Amino acid sequence: MQAYFKYTAFTGIILILAGLLFSPALQSIGCALVILHPFLTGNATKILPAFRNNKLLWLLPVYYLITFISILYTDDYKAFWNQNALLKLPFVLLPIGLANGGGLSKKQLNIIMYFFIGIIWLVALATFFNYLAHFKEINEQIKHSKPIPIFTATKKELSHIYFGIMLAFATCASFYFAWINKPASKVRKWLIRSIFFTFLICIHSIIARTGLLAIYASAFIVLSWFIIKEKKLLLGSGILAAFIVLLTVSVLFVPSLRNRLANTQKDISQYQEGKELNHYSISMRMESLKTAWKVYKNSPIIGVGAADIIAEMHKQYEADNSPLTEENRKLPHNQFLQTLTMLGIAGLASLLAIFLYPVYKRNYLLTYNNMQLLFLLFIVICFFSFQVESVLERQVGVTFFSLFYILLGHVIPQKANSIS
Repeated sequence: MQAYFKYTAFTGIILILAGLLFSPALQSIGCALVILHPFLTGNATKILPAFRNNKLLWLLPVYYLITFISILYTDDYKAFWNQNALLKLPFVLLPIGLANGGGLSKKQLNIIMYFFIGIIWLVALATFFNYLAHFKEINEQIKHSKPIPIFTATKKELSHIYFGIMLAFATCASFYFAWINKPASKVRKWLIRSIFFTFLICIHSIIARTGLLAIYASAFIVLSWFIIKEKKLLLGSGILAAFIVLLTVSVLFVPSLRNRLANTQKDISQYQEGKELNHYSISMRMESLKTAWKVYKNSPIIGVGAADIIAEMHKQYEADNSPLTEENRKLPHNQFLQTLTMLGIAGLASLLAIFLYPVYKRNYLLTYNNMQLLFLLFIVICFFSFQVESVLERQVGVTFFSLFYILLGHVIPQKANSIS
């Protein structure tokens, strides 16, 4: 029977990846299988030694613990359990379940990464063709701050922002497997390269500004990698020039990107000139950030509580007589500020540690081995995404971040350059 149990973590991860795009239930089932793996395979006694040997495993559970402690001063226990305690459980389940590597082989790690790239590619293509099929209608919607709908062929509505983040990472992963850690098969290598170029087209045509920001930040890291590790200044400069040309051409000839940039300029001017803010994405974000900062200053040490930020933000909007209508009075679209507001200084410190500790501990991230580059790209993508979206306040964001953080930061480094 244990021979079947050894595939529990692998099966769970595949279900999680499918669930990111198609079903929240699959995400939950997948996490349950991952946490069960060490117990079903008789490796539960190895969990604590693994945590002792790698402090990175503690970072996500500590963030969860600080979130959980806020129950001591919450006014809404139901919201706390539903929106925080249960929602953020992957921060604990995945580090424990994968503490010993989840029994994942080189072949299984390959399948996991290729499966992720593949399903993102399918949804990106479907979304792109859906955009072409409704070209005029969607471009008109973009002018009014409406996103391009992500097409999954299911009833599940997938956020364009979260898909943009995942697409940015899938693009980096496809670049890595096509050019850095090339597969032995030439057919697979050129297939992944074709997927990479498809991703570039999709990012510049159908994806929101968050994904675009993330991919260009990642391009800077790749440039640094070529210069520092590979000593290829000319090649690095060529990559930078290629991205500049790509962005310029996209702005000139891709209507959706051109409309988004024009909308961005108008959006910012609305806020700067004190005009109507409602239904202008960036203007509403600026108003929510300002409001959240005021809420934070009411409780700067411990925060207002993970479950109470909605009520406190509402009170502040009312006190300020905000120009935003009720439907547009949102939480801050910034994970760092939202964490600071909810959990205070300790919460923000734990969140920053999640990003900074791997770089501090592995100051050779760009020079140690090629696989560390992919982890660094993931961190950069998420760091920039956190600036414009509260990624860890939705199930898809929590699961995506915690899964790849543990896989790239802990599981794969155990095997060094084990996937190719």
